[in-house]
Order: sequence, then structure tokens, then C-alpha cells
Amino acid sequence: MFRFLLVDDDLDLCDSIVRECSSSDFRFDCAYDAVSAGLILRRTSYDLLIIDWGLPGTSGIDLCRQYRETGATTPIIMLTGRDRIEHKERGYGAGVDDYLTKPFHMKELLLRITALLKRTNTEDILRSRDLEFHTRSRRLFRNGAEILLSPTEYNLLEFLMRNSGTRFKSDVLLSRIWPSDSDATEQTLRTYIMRLRKILDTGDQPTYIDSRYGLGYQFNEGGL
Repeated sequence: MFRFLLVDDDLDLCDSIVRECSSSDFRFDCAYDAVSAGLILRRTSYDLLIIDWGLPGTSGIDLCRQYRETGATTPIIMLTGRDRIEHKERGYGAGVDDYLTKPFHMKELLLRITALLKRTNTEDILRSRDLEFHTRSRRLFRNGAEILLSPTEYNLLEFLMRNSGTRFKSDVLLSRIWPSDSDATEQTLRTYIMRLRKILDTGDQPTYIDSRYGLGYQFNEGGL
């Protein structure tokens, strides 16, 4: 499951993109100005950003530049009605990865999203100790034997494995794994973590998912 942030003040266009491009693998959050987008990006991680150049107030190009200055490497697609080469040069100079001129066909946007994800998510198999997670086919194996998980368990495990060694607080995981309109709570997250531990952990190895009170959860390649 991939999560995207769409930043555009055209509400009709945002609704169209979310309606036409959302799927079981693609989920969109929306912001309608650069200030709101900046606040969201401070607390939520995304697989890809889609940003309109002509935002009210702070422009999309400035938002991209400010975001890149934080060291973030998440791929960015810029949407704009500007098609002159100097505009594209400014966009690429600000850290934009791809450029889509309005108006565009939704199929073209999907093709560009897919191409960027392939370039930035080339690892199809995540491995840790005796686990092997085939992310595209959503299949998890331990020493060759398949382990079945629910869709949410797959999503949570994939995110933690891809970010192994990084500790995430509950609110970050809730915003990253569950839809924005979900009623999932910290107790919901704890329940899923407990399920994953029960499935993944064995008596002779340290836990795969470590938790620290007040600090959050972390996937451990080699255990603690």
C-alpha cells in the first residue's frame, strides 16, 4: 500500500484524482495550500507527493524547495499549466522528479506515479533474520513456509520493515497505515502490534517489533 499527498487548491481536480486514481494499493491525502501541506509533512511520511505549482500564498515550487532542504527524498510530481523550458528548469532545480502539464489525462498521471514508484521502490523482497517479505505479491515467508496476514497487518509490517531501525510514535503509525477518516486509536495499533508479535516472534529470538513507552515502535533486524 502506497500513500500519497496531493497538494492543489483546485478542489474539483483533487476530487477527480482521488476518485480516479485511488485503489487498494494507492491512497491519497489532500492539502489545499502550502502551509497546510507543510504541517502534514512534519507529522506524516509519504511514498510520493503531487504538488501544484500555483498554490495560494507560498507557491508549490517554494514548498518543494523547503521540503528538499529538510533532507527529504520522497519523489515529487509537479502539476502546472506552465510548459516553458525555463519553468521546468526551475522545477527540477527545486527538487521536482517529474513534471505534468495541465490539462492531463488521469491515465498519464497513473503511469507517471507507477514509473516513479518503480524507480524509488525497487526492492521487492524485504529480508530480516528468518523472514522474507515479497512486497508486491504481499506474501510473507519464514524459512520458506508462508505466513498469512490481514491487509492491515501486511501494511504495518511493510512500513516498519522498510524503515527498520527507526522508531515511530503511535500517532505517526496511525496516520501512515490507517485512512484519515478511520476511527482507529492507539489501542487499535497496540492490538495489531500484539498480533504481529504473536505471529512473528519465536521463543529463541528477540522480538521483531520493539516498543518503548513514550517513544513508540521500532522494527529490529537483529533484535535488541
